[in-house]
Amino acid sequence: MPGPLTTVFGVEQGDHVWIGYTGEDERRALWAAHVTAAAERGERAVLIDGGAWAARLGGHGDRALLGHGQVTVQAPGDAGFAAGRLDEGRLVDVLRGQSAQAARLGLRGLRVCVDLTGLLRAGVPARSGCPLAAVCSAQPRPPALICHGDRIGLPAGPFGALRAGHAPALEACEALRRGPLLCVERLTGPAGLRLSGEADRSSLDRLEAELRDAVRGGRDLHLDMRGLRYADVAAVRVLARTAAGMPVGDRLVLHAPGPVVRAILRSFPWDHRLVMEEGGWR
Repeated sequence: MPGPLTTVFGVEQGDHVWIGYTGEDERRALWAAHVTAAAERGERAVLIDGGAWAARLGGHGDRALLGHGQVTVQAPGDAGFAAGRLDEGRLVDVLRGQSAQAARLGLRGLRVCVDLTGLLRAGVPARSGCPLAAVCSAQPRPPALICHGDRIGLPAGPFGALRAGHAPALEACEALRRGPLLCVERLTGPAGLRLSGEADRSSLDRLEAELRDAVRGGRDLHLDMRGLRYADVAAVRVLARTAAGMPVGDRLVLHAPGPVVRAILRSFPWDHRLVMEEGGWR
C-alpha cells in the first residue's frame, strides 16, 4: 500500500483496517462511505452485520447498487458467526462465493466490512487480534477488510485490544474525510511531477493546472505515481487528455501507476504519447 492510509476511500485490496466509531450516526455514515467507495473503485461491498441494512441503505443510488449486485448484506450467522463462535470454514465458503460473484459481474474484488461490536457482545472471542485476519489473508485474492467497533457498545478493554490488533487503526471522524487530498510536488531536472494521496473530482482543477504548467515542448513529462493511493475515472481522463495534447514527439510517462489507473486507462484510446512504466522514477 503506497503512502499512509488515512480514509475509507484509500483502502486497497489486501488492506486490513480498523475503524472505531461512536454511536449510530457515525456507524451509518461509515456504511454509506463504504458503499460509495466500492462504487467508485468497481468493487463488491460485502456488509456483515445483524442490522437491517437493505432498509437502512435507503438512498436511490444505494438501492441501485443493491439491485445490480455491487452491494450485498450478510447476516452474521450466514457468514459463520453463531453461538459465540466463528466458523472459519463457513466464512471461507462465503468469501469464495462472493469473489466468484464479483468476477462474474466484472468487479475488481471484494470490500468486506464487518462490525465486530455485536459479534463480540454475543460471545465471539477477540483472541489476540482480529478473528477474521487469517481467514481473509489466506484468500487467493485477499479482499479489502475493514473492521469496525463502537466505543459505546464495547468495553474499553476489548475495544483497545481490537484496535491494537489492526494496522492501520483509524477513527471515524478522520476516516470519513474526502479531501481534497491530492499532493503535487514539482521535481527538478527533467520535467516531472510526483503525485501522492488521492486524485478525484475534488482536485481535478488543481491536477489539470499542474499538468498544464509542467508541459514543456521538446521533452517528455514524467509522473511519479508511487504515492497515489487512488484516482477516479475523472482524474484518469485528465491524464489521457493531457497525453493526447502533448506536443508532437513528446510523451506523458506514468511511473508505477496503480491497478485502478491501469484498469481505467484500458477504456481510453491513446497512442505512443502515453507510456506506463512499472518502476518508480528517480
